[in-house]
Amino acid sequence: MLKIYVAGLMSGIEFKIVKERFYPVIDELQKSGFFVLHPMIGKENHFKDATILSAVFSHPTPMTTNNAITRRDHWMVFEADIILMNLLDAKEKSIGCSMELAWGYAYKKHIITLMEKDNVHDHAFIRGVSDIILNNVEDAIKYLKEFTSIWKKE
Repeated sequence: MLKIYVAGLMSGIEFKIVKERFYPVIDELQKSGFFVLHPMIGKENHFKDATILSAVFSHPTPMTTNNAITRRDHWMVFEADIILMNLLDAKEKSIGCSMELAWGYAYKKHIITLMEKDNVHDHAFIRGVSDIILNNVEDAIKYLKEFTSIWKKE
C-alpha cells in the first residue's frame, strides 16, 4: 500500500479551516486505498479549543511541543512514498511547508505541489523540488489515482 503524506498550510489559520482543508482529501485518498499520513494525526483533541494555529507551539502536551511536531512531521515525510503539499490560497510563506518539501526532495519522494499562479510560494526552489505542480485538489486526487494504479494491480 502506497503511503502519502498530505501536508499544507496551518499556521495563522483557524483550526476548523485546517480541518476543512485536510480531512476531505484524507478521506478521499483513504477510500481510494492509500495509507495517509498527515500532520493532524493524534493532535485534534489538543487543538480543539484553538482558534488560530500558531507557528510556535507552547502547548504543554507531549504531542504538541515544537520538537514533537517537527520530529513527527519529519518522520512521516521519511516514511511516505508521495508528498501532497497544498499551498493553495497562501497569504504568507510557510516555513513548515518549505521544510517538508525540502525533506521530501532530499529523501527522493514523489512531490505533488498545489499552488495557483502568483502564489507567495512561487519560487525556483519550490518549483525545483516539485515533480508536478497543479492548481486544484481535484486534479491532484485524479492524478494520484491514475499514477498509482499500476501499484494496486494484483
